[in-house]
Amino acid sequence: MRNMESSLNGKIPNKIIQEIYQSAEKIYSKSVVLLWKQAEQENTAKILISVPKKKIKKAVDRNYIKRIIREICRTTNNNKLSSVSKPIWLILIYNKTTKPEFNKLKTELFNLFQTLINSVNESN
Repeated sequence: MRNMESSLNGKIPNKIIQEIYQSAEKIYSKSVVLLWKQAEQENTAKILISVPKKKIKKAVDRNYIKRIIREICRTTNNNKLSSVSKPIWLILIYNKTTKPEFNKLKTELFNLFQTLINSVNESN
């Protein structure tokens, strides 16, 4: 993914979010579901991180999980995600009911991103 750092600040419009939920490809892991779709208009990738209120009740915990995932995405960009040829939209949904350990979530997201890279490169 080319310019991933600036894309973490950008927002995905609601219309595109609905489109991603309806027709995106899904990759599952133990605690995270990743929805992705190739971006048609954008030239940078964008990420949306979702932690459902039904799963994690306290806002403090939801924000903590989002911060962890954002940090993992930021540090992963230069290593793994730079090999994706086209910009994509990503939605990461945390699906567990407990707060994750940083290292376990990091390895899980690394594996998830590797699967994503393989899927994107196959679809080209």
